[in-house]
Amino acid sequence: MIAPIREMDFSDMGIAIPAYLTIIVMPFAYSITDGISVGIISWTMLNLILRKKERISPLMIILTLIFLANYLLLK
Repeated sequence: MIAPIREMDFSDMGIAIPAYLTIIVMPFAYSITDGISVGIISWTMLNLILRKKERISPLMIILTLIFLANYLLLK
């Protein structure tokens, strides 16, 4: 399950930080869903901050908004 991590480009912070957060949040939150949602939210936010808007698809924006609404409004 960890083997594909070797193939990731960790020189790009827009990829590295969300990947690390996803890997760290899953065991601490006892939830794969929370890990994936934190990864998606952080990936979208970091790519906006790094001004790499061409990477962000409309689907990622929709998922980010749904996950943020879930954390901010429902929990």
